[in-house]
Amino acid sequence: MNNITRFFIRTAFVLSALFLSVGGFAQKISVSGTVTDTTDGMPLPGATISIKGTTYGTITDFTGKYTIEAASGDVLLFSFIGYNNNEVVVSGATINMSLSPAATDLDEVLVIGYGVQKKEDKTGSVYSISEEDIQTIAIQDPIEGIQGKIAGVTIRKGGSDPNSDFDVKIRGASGLSSGTNPLYVIDGVVGANPNTIAPEDIASINVLKDASSAAIYGSRGANGVIIITTKKGVSGVAQVGFSTYLTLDQVAANSRLDLMTAAEFRAYGDKLGITVRDDGFNTDWQNEIYRQGVSHNEVLSISGGNETSVYRASISNNNMQGIVENSSKARTIMRLNAQTKAFNDKLSISMNLANTLEENRYVKYGSSGADGLLFQAFQRNPTIAIYNEDGSFYQDPTQPVNNYSNPVALLNDIQNERSAKRLLASMRADLEIIEGLKLSFNGAYTRDDDESFYFEAASNGPLNGDGSGSRRYSNNYSKLIEAFASYNKVVNAHSLNVVGGYSFQMFGWDGLSAYGENPGSDYTMSHDLSSMAKVNPGNISSWKGDSKLISGFGRFAYNYGSKYFITATLRRDGSSKFGANHEWGMFPSASAAWNIKNESFLANVDAISQ
Repeated sequence: MNNITRFFIRTAFVLSALFLSVGGFAQKISVSGTVTDTTDGMPLPGATISIKGTTYGTITDFTGKYTIEAASGDVLLFSFIGYNNNEVVVSGATINMSLSPAATDLDEVLVIGYGVQKKEDKTGSVYSISEEDIQTIAIQDPIEGIQGKIAGVTIRKGGSDPNSDFDVKIRGASGLSSGTNPLYVIDGVVGANPNTIAPEDIASINVLKDASSAAIYGSRGANGVIIITTKKGVSGVAQVGFSTYLTLDQVAANSRLDLMTAAEFRAYGDKLGITVRDDGFNTDWQNEIYRQGVSHNEVLSISGGNETSVYRASISNNNMQGIVENSSKARTIMRLNAQTKAFNDKLSISMNLANTLEENRYVKYGSSGADGLLFQAFQRNPTIAIYNEDGSFYQDPTQPVNNYSNPVALLNDIQNERSAKRLLASMRADLEIIEGLKLSFNGAYTRDDDESFYFEAASNGPLNGDGSGSRRYSNNYSKLIEAFASYNKVVNAHSLNVVGGYSFQMFGWDGLSAYGENPGSDYTMSHDLSSMAKVNPGNISSWKGDSKLISGFGRFAYNYGSKYFITATLRRDGSSKFGANHEWGMFPSASAAWNIKNESFLANVDAISQ
């Protein structure tokens, strides 16, 4: 952690966090002092000082100074993000404290499948992105935080459309055309939707890029695995944080097509000596469909706890307006994390609950038909009117409706919306049996509900047809139960890590759709399909199904002297999607590494580093 990084962490921490102090009414003296960094002596603004065993505390100001009321004999606990905690017994009115940075880069812990691993011990290709890396710019999606930060990971998004999804390709899968998105694991929940997480709630993102590191997830890890770990509460006084940002988007001048203006169109006809259609208007169709996109985001969080239990709750609101009129996405995410310990910290229980509400308004861009917005705008005559005299949208009666539509009418007279609700709930228990041996149980439930609405007005609408309306509802859910054991043992130069377990996951889906033509009224749009005069066989459908995935997995990792490493992984998947004789598959992998830097003949060679 360099000095610049520390400075930004300190400053951002103070500006975004507000601490509330309660309790502590038996004070005897006022204790004050300064908290500094042991490496450079710089003050640490925003460091927490609390009385151990209570919820009473305070924070340092911009100069690293603090004042707290405490009784003689109380223990003051000093803490700061990215630094080791320290404590001291109150024996006077002045107590200065120096905190040392936490683990070095090589001692950093990476989150891998069903466990953690020191960065210098990895044999597979694993890349970690920290909270500080994610929050360097204003982002609206967790996957956006990875973009441009990891070699071998390609992330694309469809232009500036707020509703377009990210396309993620990891290493070899990047050469394939479809079905190559990675597996997402959120706080141990396999297959969770990353859209249930606000970027501000993320503590770290770990990307498993190769077969060795991803093999413990079996068939679903074939295209790589992205593990997202969310922020947890910290013990001490309650902390309230609020952050917000506003972004503006617009089409760059050099990205607009150089189309003829109405005056240039008329001059072109005069130059060629031909008669061009001139309705007398001066319409810039690109100006009519483009706008200044405005997006804003607000996040409110509160966290706290004591030595045995901590919590963190947050709510985020993100509203995105696209650079094309009437394209937008509004998303609200509510999240709660809680952890508690019992039996002398032998038992740890954690709970996660997240609920996402999303509203989308879509625009059809890519079609070259009557409903393709950009196609219609780019080909349209700049002398044609937008509106009739009565204020309705002008539709050209001289052109066939299948290839010449009013683009402004397409934006305003077509309903293309979606309402989505997502739920993620999980609970995990970890029990330490003996030193180094831990049993873990993990359960989770996820659910995605989507409801889509589409409506085209009748003959006076943008497509000059009979009009149509449709409505579609779909629900997808999964239930996950996992049990696994892990064993860690270090004896002299020998280090051993073994993981083995069982996983059961059930997937279900159901839904229905209805479609009709020739609506009796344009007012109710797709919300009243009973007004449709024409419904053909097959226009109404429904579906329901489920599948199961049962797996056993294990991983063996050994290193000697932090120089020689070997890792072997095996997973056996059984899926109900396949035939009776092909339900099971084995997914083995092995990798080895030699940390030559730790050999004696290179230990003092500064030109070569880890």
